[in-house]
Amino acid sequence: PFFALCDNTTRELIVSTLKPRVFLPNDVITQQGELGKEMFFIERGEVVVSSMDNIPFCTLSRGDYFGESCLIGATVRVATVRALTYCDCFVLSNDDFREVIENYFSPERKNITNAVAETIRSKSRRNSSISRNIIEHPKCQRNTTGEGSDLTEIVAKRSRNAKIQPDSKLKSAWSIILLTVCVYNAWSIPFRLAFMSSSYYIIDWTLDIIFVSDMFLNYMHFSHFQEGELISETEKVKRHYMKGNFKVDVLSTLPFDIIAYIWLKNDARLTAAVAVLRLPKLLRLCRLLQIMGDIFRFLEDLHMNLAPLRLVEFLSGVILIAHWACCGFYALARLKNSHVNCDGLDTGGDVITWGTAFAECRWENTWVQKQIMNGKLPVDGGEPWQLYIRSFNWALPTLAVVVIGDVVPMTSEETLYAFGWMVVGVTINAAIIGNVANIVANLESESAEFITKTDEVKQFLHKHHISHDLQQRVDLFMTYLWTAHGGVVDEDGFVNELPCTLQNAVTGQTRLHYVKDCPFF
Repeated sequence: PFFALCDNTTRELIVSTLKPRVFLPNDVITQQGELGKEMFFIERGEVVVSSMDNIPFCTLSRGDYFGESCLIGATVRVATVRALTYCDCFVLSNDDFREVIENYFSPERKNITNAVAETIRSKSRRNSSISRNIIEHPKCQRNTTGEGSDLTEIVAKRSRNAKIQPDSKLKSAWSIILLTVCVYNAWSIPFRLAFMSSSYYIIDWTLDIIFVSDMFLNYMHFSHFQEGELISETEKVKRHYMKGNFKVDVLSTLPFDIIAYIWLKNDARLTAAVAVLRLPKLLRLCRLLQIMGDIFRFLEDLHMNLAPLRLVEFLSGVILIAHWACCGFYALARLKNSHVNCDGLDTGGDVITWGTAFAECRWENTWVQKQIMNGKLPVDGGEPWQLYIRSFNWALPTLAVVVIGDVVPMTSEETLYAFGWMVVGVTINAAIIGNVANIVANLESESAEFITKTDEVKQFLHKHHISHDLQQRVDLFMTYLWTAHGGVVDEDGFVNELPCTLQNAVTGQTRLHYVKDCPFF
């Protein structure tokens, strides 16, 4: 029914991409839990659609279809389909379907995708109702699954399965929430440790609850893929989690900071103790690549262009590393004179030599002193946000451009620290150039290849002293070739390199509708 939204030409293109396939009796055509990439149309024969527990949902025959969930992305099969007789089917792959509907405008593509999704939801509701009726009514169970079936075992097995699948929207939304918490900790913990700023403990502890919830979900409810198979049995899910991320998650979730808060509630060392004891939270960053992978797979199923998002991801990582370098650079200056007691000194009095009494006590022989003397910071050293900006002004150019700006290290410790980050900066600088070049190359590969072809043609014309009028005609042709054909000159050359079966499929998809439009054919 969702193909009713397509025009006749599109339906003909879809038909031209169909590939025949034959199945023997008792062949499993699709398995519940596997990733689906093909939709099936039954031309001849019968199949039975059932659950993993062998609860039959329906029987399909000539003219019916199944597996349409793959048309909206790489989704998990929700049922098992087994051939009852010899079955002749036509197969529509996800890639072929996407290629055909790319000819539609975005709203029309969305309508087709929504129609597919609504059909899937309708079948899911029907299957759920059938399962519920069979479980709640023993007579239905005996008539469908047989006298020997153990209803109690079926119910127990279903209750033991993890409910949240890897490609579900709920799992993707949870990954986004987890990413937000990880980035918050990666930003706030180094800042508080360096600047000894007062913490918003309620916010921290509220977000820590998400880590606790994540452990519970991974232990009980998040199924996963293993060698292409969906693992949803709770016992297997538990074993997988215990052997994998459990130890790291426990260490990053234990409330060391809460213990310090209770123990040192009225102590001056509370801020430093809480900041240090929250460092294990950063262990969650080990799973950042996995979380980003889940999010990008979800966005890819939504037909989004991931190249700009990859660039944003990379640049965000560079800024985060610069933030860590910035916090460390400030911490070196703060610790330089930490053995001197500067409490009680005037922070707003007259300038003594280059700053106030407190500033000269706290920041003597550090990069902060140089900044005050150059007028980049107030004579009292400035507020934490001002110090952060000046420190970040050193960190980002050092990493991204490998240069030191107007923030200059003063001590040996600061100089060695700057050298270390320069080494890291060389690597990051090379990665920036490489990533940006790859992204631009992917975005502009076709145009770059065509420009190279055009330059070769111009060199040929110039070498053989072709007349100016003829050169203009060639230029106009090259312009037309790019606008009308995307720069492809010899389309048949590409097709002829394919196997015969693919040649027929490609030529049928690209040229068959022209023949069909002729009335005498």
